[in-house]
Formats: sequence, structure tokens, C-alpha cells
Amino acid sequence: MTFSEKGQTTMTADPDKTVGAAVRRLRKQFGWGQRDLADRAGLGHAQTVSEIEKGGRSLKASEVVRLAELFHVSANDLLVGRVPNQKQSVLWREPDSSP
Repeated sequence: MTFSEKGQTTMTADPDKTVGAAVRRLRKQFGWGQRDLADRAGLGHAQTVSEIEKGGRSLKASEVVRLAELFHVSANDLLVGRVPNQKQSVLWREPDSSP
């Protein structure tokens, strides 16, 4: 719950659920299972990822940074649930070997 400048009460989404939904969306975009993400992010267990995605577990600052790095998004974007609709990729071509 937050208060506007006029003193009106407004409801805001649960921050843990916002982050959790973003983590779930990004994990699926990358084609990773919960176990894959747990291993890559050093979270220990797939159950930990499940709890994060359901909004049942808050992230430590270091975990936010690590997840943002893994997903190639800013920590701020992850925290507010602002994530790209699809995995970003880098395109390149092999150097031309002809003289």
C-alpha cells in the first residue's frame, strides 16, 4: 500500500511477486528449467527458484545482481518486472577469409 501526494491510498503489487513473475518469464524465454536456473545462479535447489517465482521468497541484493547478469537485463528492470518479451540475441557473421 502506498500513499499518493493527495493522501489517497493506492494498492501496489507485491514486489516479491513482481520479481518472481519476471524471473519465471525470463527463465522460460531462455529455455531453462528451475534446476538449470538454480545451478547457474547459485541458488542451490529448484525449490528455491520455485519459491522466488511464486513470490514466497525475497531475493538478496547479490541474487538480484546475479540474475540480472544471467538474463542480460538491468537489476532495476528485474525488480520492477520490466523485461523484454523475448530473449535478446547477438548476431554476427564469420569474417570473410577471401583476400
